[in-house]
Amino acid sequence: MRLFISFIMILAFSGFFCSRDAGATPFTSGIELVDHMKENDKAVAGMKEVDWLKTGLYLGFVGGVYDACDGAFFCAGPSDPSQGEIVSAVSKYLKEHPERWNEPAVLLIVDALKAAYPCPE
Repeated sequence: MRLFISFIMILAFSGFFCSRDAGATPFTSGIELVDHMKENDKAVAGMKEVDWLKTGLYLGFVGGVYDACDGAFFCAGPSDPSQGEIVSAVSKYLKEHPERWNEPAVLLIVDALKAAYPCPE
């Protein structure tokens, strides 16, 4: 059953990524995602002035992409990473690739998780 669901997700996301209008504005941009990431970094560092809404949006968006795409675009499941490990992998990728911040947030998260949790060949 998991294989069937993964197949359906691949078809759905393939159509999404391939048929996007290049000039279309994404629901959440990479720039917005980075802004949310910076608030999450403040929270992790224990700072008092934190926009908790942005922190929650960051955690929710990263977690949602992880839940929707694990097994289809990356394979984190077998290693069973914690939420903190997943968010750290995405944050690390974002900080290492500022040239991609103008891309849709979902693509950045998927690529970050692909890099951190590649699927076996």
